[in-house]
Amino acid sequence: MAAYAAAKAGVSALADCLRIEVAATGTTVGCAYFSFIDTDMTRTALAEEEARRAARAANRVFRPRPLPVEKAARSLVRGIERRSRWIVLPRFHRGALIAPAPVQLVIEAGIRRLGIGEELRRRHG
Repeated sequence: MAAYAAAKAGVSALADCLRIEVAATGTTVGCAYFSFIDTDMTRTALAEEEARRAARAANRVFRPRPLPVEKAARSLVRGIERRSRWIVLPRFHRGALIAPAPVQLVIEAGIRRLGIGEELRRRHG
């Protein structure tokens, strides 16, 4: 997840910079933020025992199901039509964009409480 998170942060920062750089041309820039989308890649990743167990543990509260590809596509089209800054699914993830630091603290506390960090250390340590 670290490489994915770093790449996504880079894409998000790129969108933010481009938004400023092209604003004078009337061009708008948006960025999409999705949870898991029901694709072959996602199904393969979640099929791996460790990934499946970590995803279930990390998402105990919300238990998100992978989003249907059609739903993600509809939201992209709607976001482009509206020239949206953000396209976020599930919508409750917007809080992570609005207040990332507090959300990160909550996630880390949940990981400690659930013992996920200890389990990963035992497996890889």
